[in-house]
Amino acid sequence: MTIPSLQEFDQAIRALVDGCRTTRLLETNNIVRSHPSYDEAKQALLAFLANDETELKSVAQSEGALRWFWGNRTVEIAWEMLARNLVDASHSEIAREGLEELRRIRPDPKSMKMHMWVDDFAAWAVMSRDFRHHWALGCLAALREYHYEPTAVNEVIVQRRLIEQLREEALKGIEARRKLETIAHASFTLIGPQPTSTQRILDNEASKIQRRYHEARVGIAPIFRNDGTAPERLLIYRLWRLHKSLFAGQAKVAAIIEMMGMDGIRKELDIRNIEKTCAAYSKHVQARGIGYFRRLFAHLERSTAPALDDKPNEAERHGAKSYAF
Repeated sequence: MTIPSLQEFDQAIRALVDGCRTTRLLETNNIVRSHPSYDEAKQALLAFLANDETELKSVAQSEGALRWFWGNRTVEIAWEMLARNLVDASHSEIAREGLEELRRIRPDPKSMKMHMWVDDFAAWAVMSRDFRHHWALGCLAALREYHYEPTAVNEVIVQRRLIEQLREEALKGIEARRKLETIAHASFTLIGPQPTSTQRILDNEASKIQRRYHEARVGIAPIFRNDGTAPERLLIYRLWRLHKSLFAGQAKVAAIIEMMGMDGIRKELDIRNIEKTCAAYSKHVQARGIGYFRRLFAHLERSTAPALDDKPNEAERHGAKSYAF
């Protein structure tokens, strides 16, 4: 199968990002609260979910990169592995049964508790269906980087070196401040904070620097060398991080192994190699759940949108781009 163009990747990704917006979830809450009776709220909610599902399917059929993605047999097998224990809320019968069960438990249509439970169900219905939607988005982002960003590995390595350098410089600044305070108080100056108070402030600043350093470090792919399989290892990391964030901390390595057999993957890695790579990532990075998708959305909006200006950001001035998704 022919790999989609960069433009096709960008169009599909932008469509998926728009479809993932939490405004849809807010709409379900408004639907529930704007109908006085349970039956009206239920019918309106089911109609909204059905229409929303139709729109998502329309996006999948209209975007070339998505047609290519879901038309790939390895992708289909990988998703079957991932979806095995998921309830697909796009099945309207399941949605109806769930809402009827809520009514059986709390039959009073005027009950605020009933409306709260319908709100909860609406959230579940949207988010559970979105597993497939979010997974496709994360995979397309990773594949776009793999196929069309040949400098990605180098930029990750540069960024890792940069945060090490910045941490060292920041801690040196704290140490210089300590020495300055020591000299100042050695002259018996009675004005200003006492030495113990100042040292406590500096200790807190040093702790903040260490915290920020660790936060920055875990957001960058643990790729330390640019060798023949570095692009594949970065792709594995993107899929690993996606799964850890989307599936409650589970890496779903079997699905990653399947995905690495897609057409267009330049270097074939054996199963043992992929398993070892995923195990190594577990030592370096912790999953961040929904925070991962917030950063992913921000990264994709920057990378797939036409440039508004040519001004580099702070990281780019240091020779690195942002690859923290």
